[in-house]
Amino acid sequence: MQIEIDLSNAGALTNLMVNRGARDLSRQSPVKLDESLILPCLHEKRKPIPPAYQLSQVAKCFSEPRGNWWLTIGTMYDEDLALTIANGIMLQAMSLQGGNPPFMWPLYGGTYDKLRDKEEFRQGIGGVGLLLLTNLAENSSREKLEKARDLLAMYGHIPRVLVVSGADPLAFSLNQLHATPTRVLYVGRNAKAKRRQI
Repeated sequence: MQIEIDLSNAGALTNLMVNRGARDLSRQSPVKLDESLILPCLHEKRKPIPPAYQLSQVAKCFSEPRGNWWLTIGTMYDEDLALTIANGIMLQAMSLQGGNPPFMWPLYGGTYDKLRDKEEFRQGIGGVGLLLLTNLAENSSREKLEKARDLLAMYGHIPRVLVVSGADPLAFSLNQLHATPTRVLYVGRNAKAKRRQI
């Protein structure tokens, strides 16, 4: 199985994606996501999740970007690839007719978060059909992790994508967020070297 992601095909949706928080679209190269770019997810209390299964679950995020699933994308050394995958899911959700558009939101330090804490801001962005949270890492602050937990719960009725750098996505979700994602994707350390142009 292989998932092709080419953000240059966004066309008229590019501006809408940027207005809804998508980042670094011009820097992200087309990719062919396959098992060679994925590491098994490991956790001492869980069975390993093999690359083939992870890929099949991510394919469902592209084919059905609705529902109430939660995908955590973890990456060791290629956050650009993780963002490309997240933006690809965002583009797919925007390409479908009907429903509220996706929204991408970077998490920062401190105790205040505008998306979580300011109702006027939430009203201003309108409905959210898919929430993508970025700017998390293995060593993120307690406040940032709390914001992630709160937003994942607040938007538990829609699909959520969480991008975390420097961590196995399953271990990060279980150990840092104390919750179990519906789907995980662990982009391996050799992903940048193996990335191929479409």
